Amino acid sequence: MNNLRIRVINTGTQRDIPKSAICYKDNSGERIDIAIPMFLIEGGEQKILVDTGICDPESAIKYHGKNLDRKPEEDPVEGLRKAGVAPEDISIVINTHLHYDHCSNNYLFTKAKIFVQRKELAYAICPDPSLNVVYESPFAGFTPPWFKNINNMVAVEGELEVIPGVRLIPLPGHSPGLQGVLVDTEKGKYLLASDMVYLYESWRGNEMFSHIPPGQVLDLDECMASFAYAEKIADVVLPSHDPEVLKKEIYP
Repeated sequence: MNNLRIRVINTGTQRDIPKSAICYKDNSGERIDIAIPMFLIEGGEQKILVDTGICDPESAIKYHGKNLDRKPEEDPVEGLRKAGVAPEDISIVINTHLHYDHCSNNYLFTKAKIFVQRKELAYAICPDPSLNVVYESPFAGFTPPWFKNINNMVAVEGELEVIPGVRLIPLPGHSPGLQGVLVDTEKGKYLLASDMVYLYESWRGNEMFSHIPPGQVLDLDECMASFAYAEKIADVVLPSHDPEVLKKEIYP
């Protein structure tokens, strides 16, 4: 199992995001660009994709007011093709949560089981109205992107080893059913922490927090407990949106 590798496949760059939306109560007025990667877990008997990326640039600006730059090679299908993989080769998709920038391309993976925490699925059906757009809820006039492949979904509760060396880890706080993915590699246990950890500096912390919570957090106590659990189980934490992650194509 220790021959597992994590390949980073970017699906675009969101420009000019308020950093206060990324890092809790920090950097008021500062704006940054963030990456929107998918993570392909290779080396096992099955090909596993963690998250499926963001919508197309036109929809991002139309529905979310976000400037998304996507190079041709960052189209999700093209990104997988460069890695020698077609959508139909993916047998497992893991949605860390159901915000639009993490599940917009679920529909591509018609042969995959899609794992999501039951709590997240229940919340996504009827979120707080302030989160209707980020979940692309029917209450805001959307058909949620995850709904297009709902028959493939597997709702889980708690930790689950999906294949040897790949374990789902509930990390609630940012959303009720946020989950990370712990991957046992030859250089230790790598945690794909999703939006618990947006940036490397989120994990490093600052003078206020040992780890900086996301700017959007539903339950701060749950988030801090998730950080504490991640400290115990992970050797290396990979953030969800830091452009620095793109500097390596494959981890470890």
